Amino acid sequence: MLQKILQWLKELTQQQSAPQEPEPSQPEIKPLSDADYEILFLRLLEKVAADWEQSRILEYLGERRQDRFFKSWLRRFGKTILSSPVPNRQLAEGMVKLGDIGCGEIGEIARDIGRQQLAREFEPLKEAEWEELFKQLLQRVGRGREATVEFLEDLQGRATGEQWGQWFGGYQERLLGSKMPDYQLAGGLLELAEQLESLPEFGDLAKVAGQTGSELRAIAENLQIWEYDGPDA
Repeated sequence: MLQKILQWLKELTQQQSAPQEPEPSQPEIKPLSDADYEILFLRLLEKVAADWEQSRILEYLGERRQDRFFKSWLRRFGKTILSSPVPNRQLAEGMVKLGDIGCGEIGEIARDIGRQQLAREFEPLKEAEWEELFKQLLQRVGRGREATVEFLEDLQGRATGEQWGQWFGGYQERLLGSKMPDYQLAGGLLELAEQLESLPEFGDLAKVAGQTGSELRAIAENLQIWEYDGPDA
């Protein structure tokens, strides 16, 4: 009898000390590129702006809710936003709203960044900032009228439409007076003028941008620098 008890205790001890098979870990979520994360996040904010409910937001995010690479990207994206000279109020408000909907850590990170951005105080544009922001404006032109207007409206706290027109008047003189004018700007300036011509608050900017674009194009054509489209049919 004693021998059986000792044998049972031995077997029990061996079972308890035997190595346990590790529980299967969750498969690693495949990371996206930074560009794809940006597209995903901006589309997510579009859903928020369209008043999607929490359940639809969570379904849209799917496994990305737990994506540590997405969270890391969002923190880096936040640093870029918080160091930008552009107020980005619409973006910040969307990020706060995303957090308020409640979608886990992604929403919490976004809300924190949005609140910090909304709390920033912005001074009127400094002379050194105008030209760089104008280059960014021309990049928005290529994305369409909505992106252009959104960019200008987002800067309203730092630069009014009238101030844009005044600054560009001086920039026009420097641009046309240069020994080597940037003729490639002509198309962008003409498109900018067309996009803004129906908006009174940006009328001055539209007018001077159109004039400058036309003059650059005329000069380029005279110098045969303008893009060659081939002989007329």
